Amino acid sequence: MNKKYVILALISVVLIIGFSLINSVTYARNLGEKSFEFALIGDLPYSAEQEAKFSNLVADINGSPAAFVVHDGDFKNGYTVCDDATFVSGKELFQKFDIPFILVYGDNEWTDCHRSNNGSYDPVERLAKLREIFTQGNQTQGKKTLTLTRQSENPKFTKYRENIRWNYQEIMFCGINIPGSNNNFGRTPEGDREYADRNAANLAWIEESFALASRSKRH
Repeated sequence: MNKKYVILALISVVLIIGFSLINSVTYARNLGEKSFEFALIGDLPYSAEQEAKFSNLVADINGSPAAFVVHDGDFKNGYTVCDDATFVSGKELFQKFDIPFILVYGDNEWTDCHRSNNGSYDPVERLAKLREIFTQGNQTQGKKTLTLTRQSENPKFTKYRENIRWNYQEIMFCGINIPGSNNNFGRTPEGDREYADRNAANLAWIEESFALASRSKRH
């Protein structure tokens, strides 16, 4: 029986704190079937020192059995300016991975960018810039890539390119934009409208993903 399962890569599921930590997850569908590993990192690099050592982390992961690496958000600290150059620098760091790299947005990337200590940016505008920089095409980052399915392929949800699915060995993974700082809700009327629209898109993406997995279990 061809079975497919869903693993939702929500930001709140696992939080890896500390530059030297790599969470390697092994998954086997049934006893005797081939297992695989993937790396999960987050909240880094947070400083110039961590950025300087990032190549060591990349080398460790590249030398591991990991099939791909997921960053669960916050590739900058809450005080680093939220300018375009910071985003581009992050993308360049992630491109050093030999294996496919997937980023799920955190609060430091956009919902917290209104703070005066990181540039007093409009969070909604910063989200649009993240999408522009990180969601071009339908391939992951990294020197080796995986093909992504983006929610933006649905005409109803064209903005939500960061909501993604990918498959590995009959396992379905999903990435969803649900960051901290109350998910951009409760600060401004504009933010509340953004939240309401994105929340509807997120719920639709989750429902669709589970529906696809359920159908595949029957075949």
